[in-house]
Amino acid sequence: MPMTEADLKKHLKSEEIKHAYLLYGDEPYLTLFYTNKLIEKLCGKDPDEFGLQYFDGQNAEVSEIFGALEILPFGTDRKVVCVRELDIGKADDKTLKYWEEFLSDLPETGVLIVRLTSVKIDKRTTNLKTFISLFEEYGIAVQFPQQEEKDCVRLLVAGAKKRGNDLPSSVAEVLVERCGTDLYRLVNELDKLCAVAGDGPITKDMVQTSTVESLEARVFDLSKMIMQSNASRAFSILQTLKGDKEKPVAVLAVLSNAYADLYRVKVAKDSGVAPESLAQSFNYKRREFVLQNAARDVARMSIASLRESLEALAKADIAMKSSSVDSWLILDETVTNLLAIRRG
Repeated sequence: MPMTEADLKKHLKSEEIKHAYLLYGDEPYLTLFYTNKLIEKLCGKDPDEFGLQYFDGQNAEVSEIFGALEILPFGTDRKVVCVRELDIGKADDKTLKYWEEFLSDLPETGVLIVRLTSVKIDKRTTNLKTFISLFEEYGIAVQFPQQEEKDCVRLLVAGAKKRGNDLPSSVAEVLVERCGTDLYRLVNELDKLCAVAGDGPITKDMVQTSTVESLEARVFDLSKMIMQSNASRAFSILQTLKGDKEKPVAVLAVLSNAYADLYRVKVAKDSGVAPESLAQSFNYKRREFVLQNAARDVARMSIASLRESLEALAKADIAMKSSSVDSWLILDETVTNLLAIRRG
C-alpha cells in the first residue's frame, strides 16, 4: 500500500533516506509541496546544480534519467534527480522492465524523485499500477488524493495560524463552499484574507467581500435561484458570469451537472432511497454535500419537470456546438425555459 501524507511527514522528520521516491495523486498542490519538502531534506534549502538535477518527464529519455543518477556527486553527499510529469501510462512492458532493473540496483550516491500530478488510479491504468508497485518495493510511494471539504478546512485553519491570523472553522467552511476544494486557489485566497485581516481574525464578511467565488459555486447559486423561481436574481447571476467572461459552454456544463444531481436525488427519494447512498454509486466521494444541497432544493420539483429541464439543457448543448447563434443568447433562452418549467 502507498504511504499516506501522515507517514511521509514522519519520514521527513527522521534520519532515514530512501533511494527512490514516487509522489503522485490528483491533488497537485500537496504533491508539489511535499516534493519540495523532500528535496529540502535531501539537498538543504539552497541546493546547487551539482546536487540536484530536474528532468521533464514528457521529453526526457529513460536512459538520460538513469545516466544522471549514476554520475558521482561533486561537493555534495548525494546526487538527487527529480523527474516531473513522467508519462508512464504509455510505457510498454520493455520500458517497465527497464525501470525495474534500474530501481532494484540504484547507486548508493543517487536519489530519484518522480512527481506525478493529476493522476487518477483506476482499472485501466495497469502500467501506472505496476510503476507504483515498483517504488513501493524499492523505495517509497506516496499518494495524495483530492482533499475532502473537512481536510481543506483543517489546512486553512492551520495555514492561517502559521501566518499569524485566527481563522475559525465555521469561516473556513464558508471559504471552501465559496471557492471550492482546489488547494492552489484556497491558499491564494487565504493569503489575500490574511493581508486584509492584518493582525486580526478573518471574518465571514471578509470571505464574502474579498474572495472570488468559483464558477461551480456561482452556477450552483444560479440553479438555486431557478428552483426558487427567482428570475431577477437568476438573470443577475447570468449577467455577472458573462461580465466575468466565463465561457458559456462551461456554465452550461456546470448547470447541467447541477440538474443531474437534482434528478438523481429526486428519483432516489421517490424510491425510498436515502440521497447519501448515491455517493458511492455516482462517485460523489468527498462531495456528499452536493447531494444534501440537492435534496433540499428539489423538494417541490416533480420528476417529469426535471426530465423536461434536462432535455432543455441537452438541446442547448447541441445548439451551442452546432449552430452559429450566440452562445450567451442560447444560455439566456435556456434559463428562461428552466424558469418556465419550474413554474409549471
